[in-house]
Amino acid sequence: MATIRLDVLNFDNCTLETHYSNDPAARGLSVVQVDPVPPPTLVPAGQPQRDYAVGAVLLQQREGNDRVTLTAIDSSPYASLQVEEDYYQPATLALEVEADASARTATLLVTGAQGVFETKLDDVANSQYTAGKTSYTDIEPGNRTAYVRDESGAVVTAQFFIAGVVPPTPPGRVGVKKDQFTDSRGVLHELYYDAAAAVGSQVNDYLTPANAGQIASVTEAERGYATGEEVAAPLCEGTTQVAFLSSLGNPFLTVQRTANSIACGYVVPDPDPDPDPDPDPDPEEPTPEPEPVWSGLWAPEGIPVEVEPDPDGPAFVAADLYAGFPEGHPLADSRPLTFVAAVRATVGASGVATLNLAPFLRSEVGALLSSGSRRLDLNSPTALTEDLYVGYSLSMGGQMIAQGFALNSVLSAEQLEAYAAGRPLTPFGGVLPIWPGYPYQITRRTAENTLQAVPEEDGQVRFVQMPCPRYGLPVRWLSPEGGFGYWVFSGTPAYGDDIGEGQAYTEAATQELRYSSRAASRATVEAYSGVFAERAFVEGLRSLRRSVQAWYQPEGPGSEWVPMVLKGGTFPAYREGRRRYEATISFTEARPQLVQGQ
Repeated sequence: MATIRLDVLNFDNCTLETHYSNDPAARGLSVVQVDPVPPPTLVPAGQPQRDYAVGAVLLQQREGNDRVTLTAIDSSPYASLQVEEDYYQPATLALEVEADASARTATLLVTGAQGVFETKLDDVANSQYTAGKTSYTDIEPGNRTAYVRDESGAVVTAQFFIAGVVPPTPPGRVGVKKDQFTDSRGVLHELYYDAAAAVGSQVNDYLTPANAGQIASVTEAERGYATGEEVAAPLCEGTTQVAFLSSLGNPFLTVQRTANSIACGYVVPDPDPDPDPDPDPDPEEPTPEPEPVWSGLWAPEGIPVEVEPDPDGPAFVAADLYAGFPEGHPLADSRPLTFVAAVRATVGASGVATLNLAPFLRSEVGALLSSGSRRLDLNSPTALTEDLYVGYSLSMGGQMIAQGFALNSVLSAEQLEAYAAGRPLTPFGGVLPIWPGYPYQITRRTAENTLQAVPEEDGQVRFVQMPCPRYGLPVRWLSPEGGFGYWVFSGTPAYGDDIGEGQAYTEAATQELRYSSRAASRATVEAYSGVFAERAFVEGLRSLRRSVQAWYQPEGPGSEWVPMVLKGGTFPAYREGRRRYEATISFTEARPQLVQGQ
C-alpha cells in the first residue's frame, strides 16, 4: 500500500495537496493543507490555480487486475476516482531469445501476449519500443537485454550475449566511444570512456571543430536524451557493471557502477556449498551493518568516514556513495538510495584514509531540479520538512561501510544525537516568536528520522507573543542550526531601486548565471526588527547573517516568497539598551524586477 501525492492546488489563502491511497481494500482520496502549516485549517478561497483543465487525467495505473483512473475536478477532494475492475487479465506474457552471437542477430519468441505486443533492445540503435517486431540485426556486442510488453501493461525481459570486436580508437582520442551529439552551435561532441583514468574524470568530450570551445550545459533537445537515460550498452569490469547515462551538464555523460553484478558473471555464494558439512562447525558472526550516524553538512569537517585499507593494496581507497533513503524509510518510495559518485582518498601515514562525503551530498538535499540534483528551496512543498536532510550509504566491494543522515546544519555530532529525542529545529532555541495575524512554523526531528509540524500544545517550545507589527515584512531564512528562521520585521520598509551598469550575477531561485543589462534594476529594501527583550532572539537573528538562502514576502502573509541577497546590502550591528535590542537589515531582491521607463 502507498499514498501518492496527486495534485498541488494554490488558492488565495492556502495551498492544498490531494493524496490518493491505493490500498486495495479501501482506495480513497484525501486533502491535506500544506500552507500555512501548522493549522488553523483554512477554507480555500477562490478557485484552484492549475495548469490544466477540469477533466484532465491526473493518474492512470494498473492495480492488480483493475485499472484506476483519477481525474481533476473543481471541488474537494479535487479529484474523482474511477475503478474498472478486472480490466486486465492475469499476466501470461513470456519471452525467449534465439541469438546468433557471431552474426549479431536475435529473434524474439513472444507467447501469451494480451493484444498487440511491443519489443525493444537496450542498445542505442533500438532504444524505443516497436509494435510486433521480433527480429533484430547489427546488435552491439556484449551482454544484451530484450524487452516485451503487451496491452495489459506486463513487461518481460530476457538476456543474451552478442560477440564482437570493439572498434579501434581513432588517433587523438583516448578511451572507447560511447555516444555523440551536435549542440545548437553545430559543434559535434564525441564522448569517450577511459577506463584507465582516475575516478571522476573518465569521460573525454572531443569537439569538431576542435577549437569550438567547451560549453557548460545543453538542452534536452540538443542532447537527444533526458537526464539519466541510458545511451550505450553497459560493459563489465570484472564483476562490476558499468552503465553510461545521459547528462545535460559537461561532460554530458555519467558513468554509473554496480558492484557484484550477476550480468557480469558475479555468482551469489551458495548458502550451503558443502554437501557434507562439519558436524561441529565454528560459529561465524555475520558482519553487522554500521549504525546510522547523524552528521551536519555545514560542519567544517563535512562528513568524514575513516577506512582502514588493505595493507597489500594501492595507496588509495575507493568506495561507492549512494544518497537517498533505505528501504522501509517513510521517504524511500519518492527518494530511494541512488548512486551519486565513486569517491576515493589517499591513505595517510597512520594507515587510514578519510573520505569526506559532504561535497557530494550537498547538491542532493532539497527540491528536485530538472538536472536531477537537489538543493534547498523554500518554495518546495516539503522544504520545511524532509528536505532538511538526506540519507546516504557508502559501500566497498559490495559491503556497506558507513550509513547515516546528513542534516543541513552546523550542529556537532553530540547535538545531532540529542535531536533524535524530538527536539525542535529553530534558531531561537526553546522560544518561538509569534506575531498577530502572521503564520508561524516549527519543525521537529523524531526518532523515526522524519520531520513534522509541531502543534502549539506540544509544550516543548515557549511561544512569545510579539507586538503587533506596523507594516510588517516577513523574512524567512535557512538556519545553520537546523530548520528555518522566521521573523516579521516591523516599521515602514523603505523600498528603492538598485540600477547597475550591467553585471553577471547568480539568481538565487535557480542558481543560474545571468547578466543584468544597464537598464535592469532590482528592488532594494530596508526594515528593522522592532524593540524586544529576549536575548534568545538576538542569537536567532544572528543566524540570518550566516544564512546561505533567505526570502521575504513583499505583500505579506499568503503572498509569494521572493529570494533576497543580504550581501547585496547591509546588516548593521545590534543596538543594545538596557536588555532591549533592535536590528536593521537592508538587501536587494535576488532577481531583476523591472526596467526603468516601462
